[in-house]
Amino acid sequence: MPGDNASQPLLASPRKSTKTRSKITLISAAVVFLATSLYLASLTPSVSQTAIFPTATDSHDIGSVQSPGISERTLEHGIQQCSAIEARKTAGKASSRREKNPRAVPNTPPLLIRNGYIWTGNSYLDGYDILVDHGLIQKVEKNIETLPEYDIIDAKSRVITPGIVDMHSHIGVESLPMLEATTDGNEGTNPNTPYVRALEAFNPSDPALGIVMSGGVTTSLALPGSGNLMGGEALAIKLRPVSTLSVEDMQVSAGADESEEKIWRYMKMACGENPKWSYGYAEGAMPLTRMGEGYLFRKWFNNASKLKNQQDDWCEAAERLNSSSHHHQKTRLSTPFPEDLELESLVALLRGDTKLNIHCYEPHDLEAMVRHSLEYDFEITAFHHALKAWKVPEVIKRAKGNITIATFSDMWGYKFEAMDGNVRAAQILGEAGIPVAFKSDHPVLTAQDLVHEAAKAYHYGLEEHKALQSVTTIPASAMGLSHRIGSIAPGMDADIVIWERHPLRLGARPDHVIVDGIKQQFNSTFDIPQNVLSSLLNNGSPSQSEKDARKDRAPIVNGESLKLEDHGSKNPVTFTEACSPNTDSFVLRNIGKLFLAKNTVYDNTKAIRKEDELYVIVENGTIICSGAGCGRDKIDWPNKSAVFDLNGGYVLPGLISTGARIGLVEMISEPSTHDGFADNKLNDPDLHKTITRAVDGLKFGTEHLEKPYRAGVLHSITQPLVMGDKVVAGVSVAFKIGAENTVLDADDIIIKEEAALHFVLTIVPEPAKSEQIAGIRRLLVSNLDKDTNDNVFARAAKGQLPVVIQTDDKDEIAQIIKMKQHIKSLHGGSLVRFVILGGAEAWLVADHLAAAQIPVILAPPRCRPAFWGQRHCLSGKPMQDATGLDVLVAKGVLVGVASLDADDGYVRNLIWDAGWNLATNNNLTDADAVGFVSWNLAEIFGLHHSNGSPVGILAAGQPAELVAYDGNPFEFGTQVQLVAGGGRRGVSCLDGVRQT
Repeated sequence: MPGDNASQPLLASPRKSTKTRSKITLISAAVVFLATSLYLASLTPSVSQTAIFPTATDSHDIGSVQSPGISERTLEHGIQQCSAIEARKTAGKASSRREKNPRAVPNTPPLLIRNGYIWTGNSYLDGYDILVDHGLIQKVEKNIETLPEYDIIDAKSRVITPGIVDMHSHIGVESLPMLEATTDGNEGTNPNTPYVRALEAFNPSDPALGIVMSGGVTTSLALPGSGNLMGGEALAIKLRPVSTLSVEDMQVSAGADESEEKIWRYMKMACGENPKWSYGYAEGAMPLTRMGEGYLFRKWFNNASKLKNQQDDWCEAAERLNSSSHHHQKTRLSTPFPEDLELESLVALLRGDTKLNIHCYEPHDLEAMVRHSLEYDFEITAFHHALKAWKVPEVIKRAKGNITIATFSDMWGYKFEAMDGNVRAAQILGEAGIPVAFKSDHPVLTAQDLVHEAAKAYHYGLEEHKALQSVTTIPASAMGLSHRIGSIAPGMDADIVIWERHPLRLGARPDHVIVDGIKQQFNSTFDIPQNVLSSLLNNGSPSQSEKDARKDRAPIVNGESLKLEDHGSKNPVTFTEACSPNTDSFVLRNIGKLFLAKNTVYDNTKAIRKEDELYVIVENGTIICSGAGCGRDKIDWPNKSAVFDLNGGYVLPGLISTGARIGLVEMISEPSTHDGFADNKLNDPDLHKTITRAVDGLKFGTEHLEKPYRAGVLHSITQPLVMGDKVVAGVSVAFKIGAENTVLDADDIIIKEEAALHFVLTIVPEPAKSEQIAGIRRLLVSNLDKDTNDNVFARAAKGQLPVVIQTDDKDEIAQIIKMKQHIKSLHGGSLVRFVILGGAEAWLVADHLAAAQIPVILAPPRCRPAFWGQRHCLSGKPMQDATGLDVLVAKGVLVGVASLDADDGYVRNLIWDAGWNLATNNNLTDADAVGFVSWNLAEIFGLHHSNGSPVGILAAGQPAELVAYDGNPFEFGTQVQLVAGGGRRGVSCLDGVRQT
């Protein structure tokens, strides 16, 4: 190459002339020898120059003389690789309708689904049937003829959709419960491991498979984690269990013929914070910066590109020799077909055989990956998470192909990259022509609730059909599988879900899940006997009674907007004037449903008579009348009050958060943005003097307080942060979250400086659980006789403030119940007020909890058996007939629900968490659901306003701490219209769609 010898002298020095002449002599002799040899060779019998694709006759040509080169076996291997490269270029281009699903199970009887309300992608077919046979949908018609051999399901007019498709999951590679033995998501030994495969890590016995499928998910893309820049190859699987327990048999491509359909490979990469943290900060290795990430990406892409070019050159040379050689002449290529196992999967990407999925958030990271793709000529299938992609649609469209954004609907705030999540991102990107899919990132979110992501996007304004497409057709297309899954039509795989209610409604669960034409049976994941549930529930299942499914078909649309009433004043206030900090006196009228207190609920939603009209009258920030009988003819309304017409909307007490870290944390991964972690030592004799108090660390005006406030969450009980082996979390604070500046904004921002004493039973090996429980008992018992004035443990032991124990494990909860009994026996009638936070397995000791009067705050409120001590949680329908919440309520336990730790960004969704079980449990009422996030929590923590009145009540004499909705808050599409109180003066008029 030019410049290779630039460091050598052009002329030899005199002292080297003798050596130079000797070299020239040797070279001349070699040239003469070579020329003579070639001449003699021309006189010998013909030496064949091999056809690069030898025939059978060639292989038995004993008399021919072989020239030096690679072996015939090596040559044949290379030829096969070249042929495979060419074959993949045209693989799967046959377009004829398949007669059989390659995954079909022999001897499965045909299935006829009658009388469905079938979603077809952009519309519904009402009263249609579906015929399934050989694992395929054969017909979608009305009145399909019934034959004796058919299995029959009567859909009873319920909504039918394709199976849900999750294109970002770690199911099988991060098996539940999460143990060191079952954690196989990140090969964290090198930032670039494109050569590892989820195929080798996938666990077909992962208990999550059944749980996830019970939510209607039938296909998942099981990805490696995001700790590495190049994480490795992914695996597309169907969740139907196979008798062989074979990973190969679970693949979507099992049994497929590549001449008939393209069999895609899948790869996972990641950019931004995760690889930096995994290597730069954790290991002191590259990449420490995005510059290092870019270099490593380009280095590996460059090496793969070189290998690809070498392979193409080899194949071209082989083909050229073949086309120019004589039939009986043999010449061998001197080198084998170029291969490198570390680069093989990247070469497949460059050849267009691999669907690339990239974990990426920031606009400049997205642009960098687009830049790399253009430089090295490959396509990006999807950017995953990508919470800031809505800012740069034009940058994304610079790439080859149409990149899909696989994201969350409303998850945000867990690190800097996630701070700018936008609940309207799907609409923004869709309008720019970029497809959006929602995914679970299981077990980050339990994929059982994946359709809930689409429902939340619908709530925030995504059109109904686009919302359903986001978990069906769009991810199927992105995975290259739209010819098989993601829609209901003849010739498609028979992956079908029949829903109990419309999947875009709160609490929707499947009635039937069908995969490859086989009805799936859902058994309790951890062998929980059904009779245990029945005995706990006394009267059996609390599930919905048989009803007309038609009323549960269509998702609910938004109610009417809030109106300001002109009631004849000469100088009526404007909407802007009414919705301001200066409005301390106002009237809410035309209320559809008013929740005043636990046993005081007014319902005018069915038939409103003028004389029964519901009101809330507020004067100078205090409620003076609420309910019926508050009209002008009954009571003097405040002068110059703003009168809001709710058009039948709902009014609730301000919601209460607990378990989450709001007020102390903005970005948990950035130490400068949170309070830090408490260092309370369990065995410290002076702990009563030094214990951490959350009140000292509160920070106001943050996004993690503002977003919940706009959703009607007005109060929070926040405990100090704790991690690792720290059992004593500290003392929580109850406060109003709406203060916009500091705790000094108003005199009543702090509701209770000492809301509760908190302990966490940690999952680290030291100290032992028995030591943790013994330590809690010692702290309480040893302080029973101490003065309560300066000793929080004495106050807790004597029942002056609650003692919250964070645990999910049934046996640990049982020990807490025993501890309460023990302390009672030592101190007569004085009772410690234990509260369980977490409580995944609390349902198993529900009777004992009720008898001991120990409340349970379920956090998170729905089953997520991520860890060993959560493995007996109840997933609900169709896995079991009930959830833990159903059992606890049925047994008389006082229950609250909460977001927990990593779910800080979900505090704004508390009302949905509270109302989820209303869809499947007829024994629950709207008032029960409201109580889970209001008056129940106020009772558990003993919360009172500064005037002594209880928090969570909307009676006369109470401060106006309330939230008004334009309809039923337990239905998606209902928006917050107005918020009063929560640490702010006046009235805040809101439009929930404005949420980001």
